[in-house]
Amino acid sequence: MANIISAIEVLAADGGGLYLAKEDKASLHNAQRPFWITNAIGEHDGQFGPQSVFMIREKDGTDAKLAFGVTEQRKELARKITTAIANGADAVGPFYLGRWENGTRSGWTLTPEPTKPMSIPDISSDQPAAKAAPAAKKADDFGDDLPF
Repeated sequence: MANIISAIEVLAADGGGLYLAKEDKASLHNAQRPFWITNAIGEHDGQFGPQSVFMIREKDGTDAKLAFGVTEQRKELARKITTAIANGADAVGPFYLGRWENGTRSGWTLTPEPTKPMSIPDISSDQPAAKAAPAAKKADDFGDDLPF
């Protein structure tokens, strides 16, 4: 029998869903929590203009979406991820959310290794985020308790 996926499911897959807000991204970055990318869209017209969107899953099974401004590097990463998934992978990772700063500009980036948190303040409080991150596990240390 053929494996047919409902058109309703496919159409619903790109819309809706939980996009991580600024404070959620700061929490993910400051804690250096690993996540896996389960799907990606290289260029999508979003609420704030063209975006690259990455569907992520954390180890506890939490699903969310990360949206970034479109760059050639993000479009290429999305292409590589969708190719891996089309070839049978359940997800690609682990990834970590990194932060870059260049003068007055700053932004988020996906990294394959933990990065040093930049002490991004929690928006809901005046307290700065913790400066030290717990030691992160390497990809080989995750074992069989992944959410897939």
